[in-house]
Amino acid sequence: DEISHRGPDHNEQWSEKNYMTIGHHRLTIVDNNIRSNQPFITSNGRYVLAYNGEIYNFLDIKEDLIKHGYIFKTDSDTEVVATSYMHWGENCVKKFNGMFAISIWDRKNKELFLARDRTGIKPLYFYVNNGSLFFSSEIKSLFKEKIIPKEICSEGLLQYFTFQNYLNNQTLFKNIFLFPAGHYLKITRNTTFNNNKDIEKLFIKYWDFKFLSNTGGLNENAASELGKLLTKSIDLQNKADAIINSYLSSGLDSSIISYLSK
Repeated sequence: DEISHRGPDHNEQWSEKNYMTIGHHRLTIVDNNIRSNQPFITSNGRYVLAYNGEIYNFLDIKEDLIKHGYIFKTDSDTEVVATSYMHWGENCVKKFNGMFAISIWDRKNKELFLARDRTGIKPLYFYVNNGSLFFSSEIKSLFKEKIIPKEICSEGLLQYFTFQNYLNNQTLFKNIFLFPAGHYLKITRNTTFNNNKDIEKLFIKYWDFKFLSNTGGLNENAASELGKLLTKSIDLQNKADAIINSYLSSGLDSSIISYLSK
């Protein structure tokens, strides 16, 4: 409830005693039906999903999964994310074109999967204490857990005041960290961890930047290719069952997005 402003359309929590509790506030973008509310449980009852974000190519992934024999009961990207994990496991994140922070609980294996999008568009914070892992889209909800202290981190404070950003996964608060972009994590009931360092050793990087070599000159087709990529990207992101608006700052980026969205 501390972050109810993130999703005013529905809120719910799911719990499995002694293992996992997941809460979610929904902002409806795709599939307005209550069938797509979260935490979302897969058709086989095994996986419980709560995620923040949007998968822009979910219709293409859904079509692929249907070919593999899966039947869908919703029109949402939420079910596509859950079913993708059911089919491909952790490799599903490599197929996602979008922004996301994902948590999936495997009820059978008592296993937690966490993942963040490639460049860290969607936030995900975590705190570790004696074998317990707490995670959230915002730090303020972590502080509702009484064992998590509110202590300023001097390193994070200096980084933010100097660069308006963080150079590592540090935050403004001691022992509360950013889940790294382009990484995922899997832990089971048998995983031993007591602090942040133990968890960091378990992070798996699934994506990083790749820079092409210099071609030695200006590509005459570069402008045309850029236009095609922008149009394709914006078309993908305009798939929604809600009204789409433009937020104009008078800058080049928002003006181009608005123009190509017409």
